[in-house]
Amino acid sequence: MCTVGARAIVEGICTDQEINDGPLNIDNDNSSNNSRSKNLQGKINGLFEVNKLTNSNAEILHEHRFLGKKAVHDLSEPTKDDLELVIEIIENVIGNLYEIPTKGLRLRNKRLKT
Repeated sequence: MCTVGARAIVEGICTDQEINDGPLNIDNDNSSNNSRSKNLQGKINGLFEVNKLTNSNAEILHEHRFLGKKAVHDLSEPTKDDLELVIEIIENVIGNLYEIPTKGLRLRNKRLKT
């Protein structure tokens, strides 16, 4: 259930960021397959495509996606350590997308008031 909830959070982040799809692949070879997907893989890549995630952060979210997929489709039980990592990853994504920009604006506003 934890992996499904974490997946739902990532889907929610994509919805909040207005990401409905993305490229199937985010490799550096732009001449390769230009196919797009509306599934979670495409949406994570879509976050990268609009510079909301770095390439390495997108790849990390894909690892989370693989873990969740295995848990749901293969009924494979993740370890407690794996679940703790998933939660940390999601916390960091939320921090990077929402908390850090807000804190940066607060600092900027303080500087401009002086």
